[in-house]
Amino acid sequence: MLFGEYSVLYGSSALAIPFSEFLGRLKFDKNPNSIVLANQKKLGAFLQFLKGKNISFLDILRFEEDLLNGLYFESTIPQNYGLGSSGALVASVFEEYNLLPEFTTNRLGELKTYLAQLESFYHGNSSGIDPLVSFLNKSVLIADNKPPKIVGLSDLSYDESVGIFLINTQIHSSTSDVMNYFQQQYKNTFFRRLFENVYIPSNNKSVSSFLNNWEVFFEELEILIRFQLQNLTGMIPKNWDVIIEDGLKNKNWYLKILGSGGGGFLLGFTKNIVLTKELFAQNNINIIPVRLVD
Repeated sequence: MLFGEYSVLYGSSALAIPFSEFLGRLKFDKNPNSIVLANQKKLGAFLQFLKGKNISFLDILRFEEDLLNGLYFESTIPQNYGLGSSGALVASVFEEYNLLPEFTTNRLGELKTYLAQLESFYHGNSSGIDPLVSFLNKSVLIADNKPPKIVGLSDLSYDESVGIFLINTQIHSSTSDVMNYFQQQYKNTFFRRLFENVYIPSNNKSVSSFLNNWEVFFEELEILIRFQLQNLTGMIPKNWDVIIEDGLKNKNWYLKILGSGGGGFLLGFTKNIVLTKELFAQNNINIIPVRLVD
């Protein structure tokens, strides 16, 4: 998700894209090693959650039979890194076992609701956007309190020197711990007002300008990032606040949290991808380019 983490649960816009560098799929292994066994155990816990919730739109019996016959989720997606690993798993399970009629683009809101129910096992409160993007393998926009829609991003008009990238902070985070931190923050009246009156409008303007007006995009993005630095400190990976601030000060890069935050990857934007890559390389930090696709 490029924009809208947390805030989409409170009515903000959101923009999410598929990232083809990492993949996940359901497979069978009748002679599992310890890694596959651990994976199957987690799938088993997910299955028990679905049983407890009386999920009627999945073929639970076939899911259970397949799990007994060696089903597991093979994935190259880092967990707790903000790249939607749980969303990819949920999308795979839904695609294989759902009992619903085929979804058309005018039913994406309904599809997102089903997927959110499944992903709530991992996040407690899910927007359903990550599994929706994985299921469709398309970029998805939510805006103006309307149902999600598929958007094409490959033909966006911006300078060739502009770049979007990921940086691996090498810090593992606990999604539940970071989400609990945010929920505690949100209980504070002052924070809640700031979040609703400053952060959400800034997020929405970032999405709108990203899609329509790159001349003002970086101005809006800076407001968003400064809010994160000042008011969501528990979501900034340790020791990365200085690097984030340095980028804003020198206008060399703009780094924001990705996913739940707290570690994993940071999402970066820059007006000069070549210079940014060189500057990070001087500190032995590699960046991973993000390509916008339809």
